[in-house]
Amino acid sequence: MEDLIRTLMLVGAYMAGAAGLVLIVARFSAPGREFVRRTIGGQELWFAFATALLMSLASLTLSEVFHYNPCRWCWFQRIFAYPNVIVLGWAAVRRDVK
Repeated sequence: MEDLIRTLMLVGAYMAGAAGLVLIVARFSAPGREFVRRTIGGQELWFAFATALLMSLASLTLSEVFHYNPCRWCWFQRIFAYPNVIVLGWAAVRRDVK
């Protein structure tokens, strides 16, 4: 069961990374900008909040459930990512883009 969960987390991370890369690259052309606007227009804060929340939950699952020891760079990622859950969640609820 643990192998299945790890595999699903890995596949999900690759899919999320690929989707993010597609959205970034698409912004460089006029049709791509229209695609991005239609896809996530006005929901950027919620997408950012969901990304930060899922990343935080995944890192906690890997360390607390699967007992992986985070490397040095993982600690830096966590230091900057965990507060984003609170900040972006609060901004999304208030619809404050500042």
